[in-house]
Amino acid sequence: MQVEIYTVAELKANFSDILERVTRGEIVGVAFGRNRRVKAYLVSKEKMPNLGEPRRLGILSGTMRVIFGKEWKCSE
Repeated sequence: MQVEIYTVAELKANFSDILERVTRGEIVGVAFGRNRRVKAYLVSKEKMPNLGEPRRLGILSGTMRVIFGKEWKCSE
């Protein structure tokens, strides 16, 4: 399967068109930085088998739960 790669700037400029392609089943890579390394892939919801299922906490499963507040931010 061929994966089309876009830079962040290209993705921003063509987001609606790219999202439509993903909806039709295509996979799109998102490249970032000078080396254009792929950092993420956009795939349709149907191609994500575990989407929406909670992640298990391993040995702590059933003894605790994790909740992220709205103010929580993720970074590299």
